[in-house]
Amino acid sequence: MKYPFFFIGLLWMTAACSKDSSLIEESQTTVKTHRVAMTERYNLDGKLFNANTGEAISMEGFSKMLQENPEIQLERFYNKYGITDKFLYHPDAPTTNFSKRDASKQPQIGQVMPEFVFTSIEGKEIASEDLKGKWVLIRFDFYTAHMDMDRYSTFAKEIESIPRSAKLTTVLCSIDTEENLEKELGYFSDKIELVANGQGFAAKYHVSSFPTTILIGPDQKVVEYIGRDQMDQIKSIIKSK
Repeated sequence: MKYPFFFIGLLWMTAACSKDSSLIEESQTTVKTHRVAMTERYNLDGKLFNANTGEAISMEGFSKMLQENPEIQLERFYNKYGITDKFLYHPDAPTTNFSKRDASKQPQIGQVMPEFVFTSIEGKEIASEDLKGKWVLIRFDFYTAHMDMDRYSTFAKEIESIPRSAKLTTVLCSIDTEENLEKELGYFSDKIELVANGQGFAAKYHVSSFPTTILIGPDQKVVEYIGRDQMDQIKSIIKSK
């Protein structure tokens, strides 16, 4: 079963703040954002801009804006590490939900895959820059507790059957924790690099359902989106190229 990714907005925590405290106190330089299975802290100074004018918005200025309109939403931009490094405030549409996934913004077949740097649960860095000339398979997935393990087992067996001479790097980018990935998926295949806490990557690539599996060619262009019951296509596509 595929699971849609529900994004919990940057500012929903406002309701949880007490009457005696504002969302962002003058002494604070961070805004908390709550996501599924993850809490991150952002320093917005130097990262938040007015979408119309391009002018930077300070934390102090943003705090005042939030006091006037606590429903403000920000558009996010993610870097190659899956971390938000830029926010835009849209004065003409301040409460628009920019977190909604847009299929037209997903990496398209025939286009170069936007750069990435994953870090596996073993601390290994997997960078697109280092994978030129190799095949890359990225599978975005949900919490292990909700994964179809029979299908994942089929996926792992298919990866195991592909010889190392094919020069295929396989990444499982999950929104689950390192502990859960190691416990639930670690024994399936040592050919699969497990990456935890991948919410930022899922947002960067507009992944709207899980699993989503993308095959990338040696030229770093997207070759195919592999259906969940079409894992046998991986080997045949690689052999045909």
